[in-house]
Amino acid sequence: MVTQYFSDNYFEARDKFLAAANKSGAVIESHRNPNGAGPNGQDIYTDVAVFGDPASPKILMIVSGTHGNEGFCGSGCQIAYLQQGLIQQRADDTCVVMVHALNCYGFANVRRVTEDNVDLNRNFVDHDKSYPDNIGYADIHHLLVPQDWTAESVKQANKGLAIYRSEHGAGALQNAISGGQHTHPDGVFFGGIKPSWSNTMLRSIVNQYCLKKEHVALLDFHTGLGPNGIGELILNGDFKQSYERAQGWYNDEVTSFQDGSSTSAELTGMMCFAFLDAMPAIN
Repeated sequence: MVTQYFSDNYFEARDKFLAAANKSGAVIESHRNPNGAGPNGQDIYTDVAVFGDPASPKILMIVSGTHGNEGFCGSGCQIAYLQQGLIQQRADDTCVVMVHALNCYGFANVRRVTEDNVDLNRNFVDHDKSYPDNIGYADIHHLLVPQDWTAESVKQANKGLAIYRSEHGAGALQNAISGGQHTHPDGVFFGGIKPSWSNTMLRSIVNQYCLKKEHVALLDFHTGLGPNGIGELILNGDFKQSYERAQGWYNDEVTSFQDGSSTSAELTGMMCFAFLDAMPAIN
């Protein structure tokens, strides 16, 4: 049954992943998060399992848990890939790198954000430059994070958001809420004012395995957008250079917010920039 690949909590998921990776012959690196812990103070880890020769000209990286509470899905897919033996079907010239629980704090504590309340998939910006503006978020922050959570405050918040939507459109409301913001640390989709630990960790993994390769492909598992049970292949990054190639790889099933075909809002600071920053001219 499909359910056997999924877990009730981060610790069960980690045990399953490590067991499957070891059985499949992976070389495993475990990185303890020094800034966060599990719900009962437990040590938590981002685990990296490498299958094949890291010197291979092609790299496939598969990531789970960028958004912590979405790690249950990504972890289950990684475990199924291993337990079903699909990892053994990789091409001889390809090394597969699996990153399990990139945001291990969020996964362990069933939170979207990292230990510093940062949405990791909005954190990959240049923190030495001015942050992207999200004026719309500032207009609705008080509605999304009211001072008091009461039936009346929720009613008023929903009313205010409905007014914003009627005045600006559904797309503008979605972009304002989830596009990413760097002005309200107590707010939602906060991109942070410095790189999170998970950001730094991913960049080190990219530098270790992905530089000077012929091809690098990234699969980062998320949940929450679109109809239940439907997987959407959303292309992020350099649209002009990547779109046709991605469509060829994935049978013309790729969408993108850059051409309006995706259910996603237009995002800033996505984790794919860890790859684009390190390999800006990769083919």
